Amino acid sequence: CGALLRADVYSPTEPDLRQVALVKRKNHEFSRDELLKTMPTKYLWGYVYEHWKQYNPDAKATILFAPGVPESLDYAKMFEANEISAAHIDGDIIYRDGVTMPSTTENRQQLIADVKAGVIRVVCNRFVLREGIDIPHIYHGILATAFGSITTYVQSVGRILRAHDSLDHVVIQDHGGN
Repeated sequence: CGALLRADVYSPTEPDLRQVALVKRKNHEFSRDELLKTMPTKYLWGYVYEHWKQYNPDAKATILFAPGVPESLDYAKMFEANEISAAHIDGDIIYRDGVTMPSTTENRQQLIADVKAGVIRVVCNRFVLREGIDIPHIYHGILATAFGSITTYVQSVGRILRAHDSLDHVVIQDHGGN
């Protein structure tokens, strides 16, 4: 019906989740500590950025899902260090342009407006942007984490697949073995 876009899905690096016994919490998600045992963020950094450049050479709007809040913030700073405008958002703070501010409704709305306007190219988060967010022109999704729940996976990837007049397909870059 035209509600979703075709996705080119790449899994350039991913953990072998069969080698560890990840324990799901009551919400069916893996804990941050469990994820970091299998997916050390520092190890993935270079892969995430290099593959992002390869799959998205025009630096179109991107959303990144990290294994935890600290890692999300680190990814935003990594993109910034590579001269890519990036931000981090969680329940408490928004980080952008080297500045941390409270995650208020007004600041969130401004961040989303800046993503839509192309001022911010990459927005990083843990779970804050997995549902109830309207940024249908997102072209590239980076899964820098494993999802323990099919519901969370569908919600998160659904942020990327939504049809938009400016897009004929999207890119999903999965480093989590999803």
